[in-house]
Amino acid sequence: MANPSLSSSFGAVIRARRIELGLTQEQVAEFAGIHPTYVGMVERAERNCSVDIAQAISAALELPLSKLIALAEVALKAKATARKAKRA
Repeated sequence: MANPSLSSSFGAVIRARRIELGLTQEQVAEFAGIHPTYVGMVERAERNCSVDIAQAISAALELPLSKLIALAEVALKAKATARKAKRA
């Protein structure tokens, strides 16, 4: 298992919020002004987005960017804790 990263946690939070809102990647991309495949790449942590793009995605998801980042940090910490517990 790869080490957890903030990028993968951020992508997972974006995906979870998008699904929670019932939006497709295409809808998020259209609102954010980016290509739909880019949304998928960010969700899968295949691409790191700029702060400007992250802001546009957060607006599409109706959450402040600071909240998305905070949720990603919580998820990252949970992954790290679970990984430590698994080793013990």
